[in-house]
Amino acid sequence: MRLHILTTWLLRATALHCLSPAVVEQEENASSGFDVFSYIDPFIGTSDGGHSFPGATLPFGMAKGVADTDGANQGGFASDARSVTGFSHTHDSGTGGPGSMGSFPIFVHPSCPDDNLTSCAWLKSDRVVGWTQRSPKAQPGFFSISLRMAFSFLDAAPESLNPVVLVDINGLHNSRHNGTTSVNPRTGQFTGTGTFEPSYEIGTYTIHFCADFKRTELRDTGSWIDNEARPGQNTVSLKGKGSGGTFTRFKSPGADGTITVRVGVSFMSITQACSNAETEQPDFDFEGTVAAAKTAWKEKMDVVSLDATGVSTALQTVFWCGIYRTMISPQDYTGENPLWESDEPYYDSFYCIWDSFRGIHQLITLLDPLSQSRMIRSLVDIYRYGGFLPDCRMSLMSWQSAELEHPWIHPNPDANTTTRGLRTRSISRTVGYAYNDFCITQMAKRMGHDKDYKKYMQRATNWKNVFKPNQTSSFRGATFTGFLQPRNADRAWTRQDPMFCGPYLRGKLLALYIDMGGLIAALGGRSKFVSRLSFFHDSGLLNMGNEQAFLPVFLFHYAGRPTLSTERAHSYIPRLFNTTIGGIPGNDDSGAMGSFAVLSMIGLFPVHGQDVYLISPPFFREVNIRNKITGNRATIRNINFDPTYKSVYVQKVTRDGKPWTKNWVGHDFFTDGGTLEITLGSKESNWGYKDPGPTS
Repeated sequence: MRLHILTTWLLRATALHCLSPAVVEQEENASSGFDVFSYIDPFIGTSDGGHSFPGATLPFGMAKGVADTDGANQGGFASDARSVTGFSHTHDSGTGGPGSMGSFPIFVHPSCPDDNLTSCAWLKSDRVVGWTQRSPKAQPGFFSISLRMAFSFLDAAPESLNPVVLVDINGLHNSRHNGTTSVNPRTGQFTGTGTFEPSYEIGTYTIHFCADFKRTELRDTGSWIDNEARPGQNTVSLKGKGSGGTFTRFKSPGADGTITVRVGVSFMSITQACSNAETEQPDFDFEGTVAAAKTAWKEKMDVVSLDATGVSTALQTVFWCGIYRTMISPQDYTGENPLWESDEPYYDSFYCIWDSFRGIHQLITLLDPLSQSRMIRSLVDIYRYGGFLPDCRMSLMSWQSAELEHPWIHPNPDANTTTRGLRTRSISRTVGYAYNDFCITQMAKRMGHDKDYKKYMQRATNWKNVFKPNQTSSFRGATFTGFLQPRNADRAWTRQDPMFCGPYLRGKLLALYIDMGGLIAALGGRSKFVSRLSFFHDSGLLNMGNEQAFLPVFLFHYAGRPTLSTERAHSYIPRLFNTTIGGIPGNDDSGAMGSFAVLSMIGLFPVHGQDVYLISPPFFREVNIRNKITGNRATIRNINFDPTYKSVYVQKVTRDGKPWTKNWVGHDFFTDGGTLEITLGSKESNWGYKDPGPTS
């Protein structure tokens, strides 16, 4: 026989299917023609620290089910791990730092050795089991895996197996403070509550779950603590870091060898968790749930169409997977916020806005403006009730604004290494805050707040206070002059080697580019700026694994050399953004890496915080994006398209048939619709030089 573990995860109607040891083959395409799901591989970014979530979920869904593995498992499942520890129902995607969520994992023993509960493994470290390589399968709304259990299922009779399903009141990184779970001795239903630490913030959050089974005859129930089974003791409560949970043992896995588990989760109560499961999955309909998930994902994808003639399947996969991962988070927790009562939407898992504002939210704005508007309304509601707009929001908690001192602080990298708090990161803070102030001026100007406009425009120039024109730095035989340097309160300069912020010394490059006209002038003009920016890329100082590197790929536009931006984009895609399981250069940060690839391949890269999209030839013959609110269609079309990407040099551009000399467009192109036609050639022209990217 084959023992199947079929699990449906609830809330926002997501589904997960795990098989042991059988392997499920993906469905054949129902019809001929383009099938977007054939270009979506959720396993991209699930190794080498990418931390992408490959499990079952809906767009922006709260429930996220997948097999949890050992090792670097921030997304739950990691393709370069070797063992599965359980199957849990809440996850984040692409995060750095400690593991996130992974609450109430379920695990199944096909039987206990010698039919003795005390012989079964209960602790996570003991119950781990390997999986058959190449067996994991995933598509939007679906995940399956073949586990290597120490039983010969294929030759066993169903009645010889007494499967034990256990739930562990713990989370992905064992951060539970306290928890309680119970099992109903008549139905085998699990219910429980746990309080956990988030992956970053200080504090705790509480989550509830409810799991029941479909038409399977019970043998007995009980609880377990550490490695001790307690038959008949159907409730367990734990404080601290101990392990425990409840279990249900069945007389057999059923005539078809399948155990179906329905799980609801909630941040409000056990009652609501059970209601979520019963309301969203009344019939335990696994196939229907998978089909509904595919429909939901297809609706999100349908706003984009491509003429991909001549383009490799691999590049098309990079594109569509980038869109898919961008829509995994933030997560829609509307109706699941226990902190305040509000009629407004509530979204969570903004991992983290200091990263997601560089590409994720721009792409969501283009493809799903309604969801983006709901996210903004949610952030405003957080401000209304919490008193500030968060830098990051996860597990019902926020990073506060940069003007407040946060407990997570780092030593000052300057000479005084004991300094803490707001004096740390003085350069990146100054530059970042100046750009934030500039963004405020754009809002103030449109709203007619002249006083605020003048105030924040003055503050937007503060970056000049830390620019030292005669400061030099050398690396690999090249010397450049003019760098940002720290200053004391008395305005005296202190020295910090600019290399300190590079990947060779710190792993990241902390940079936010502002006032490009002023910066180019400060560095000695366009030619010197291009030389310096080229060295920045060629030397390896730029770390594409961090979101601060995204915009520098396209900053050549500001010097009137957009073709150089295009060349850089092609140098990174597909070299660093590809279809391997490690196919992104850093952790995905809720889809940030995917959003960079998609926006680069569309050919209109956004400047965060401004109404500016820098024009570069798409990676396809044509890209069409339909605005879901206005219904208008924006088309970016290459003339003389070369799928070998040797002729990527813009000769001229027309917008709706009229010459377009600026190397950028505004957001009105997407809301109003229209057509950009980009004529390509084999050599760089002077297009975009006269009207470089806006400099204010």
